[in-house]
Amino acid sequence: MEPNDLLGLKKLQRTVNSTKLLMTYSTASSYLEVLTAQQTLLQAELTEVKEIQACLQGMTALYRAMGDIFIRL
Repeated sequence: MEPNDLLGLKKLQRTVNSTKLLMTYSTASSYLEVLTAQQTLLQAELTEVKEIQACLQGMTALYRAMGDIFIRL
């Protein structure tokens, strides 16, 4: 797993694509399975966004806690 892909989003995207192909070219997969795979991918993407937001909020809090020292330097 790549460092920028901690949640396995690329793997989930491949799963969605594979499920779509299975639904299109065989009877091994249903539309419900495609929707479930897409829902799982969306949840992982939302989790990633929330983690990035929390990181940025933490960095902002740290900057404020340091009293804007970097501006004065």
